Amino acid sequence: MKGHYFSGTKKEGTFKKGNEIQKFEGKKSQLVDRDRREAAFVKAGLSDEIKKMDELDRDLFYYKVKENSLSEIQKEFPDISIEKIKKLKAI
Repeated sequence: MKGHYFSGTKKEGTFKKGNEIQKFEGKKSQLVDRDRREAAFVKAGLSDEIKKMDELDRDLFYYKVKENSLSEIQKEFPDISIEKIKKLKAI
């Protein structure tokens, strides 16, 4: 993530020459890239299971599969095949 921010006092307007504009480069997000996440779902055969999930739910599901044990995931997502979850976990 890259961007700009103001340091000091803003003078006369956002883009006036006297304003001190600094550049920054933030840390990389802990979340997986959307395209990579979606490709992993397809590869694991989870396209139908995630169809009704919004972006946040998909991120959370992906993160939970990667970070939690199979028994914890199965308790939270009992309708999803454990075999497909194992495939996603391995990707």
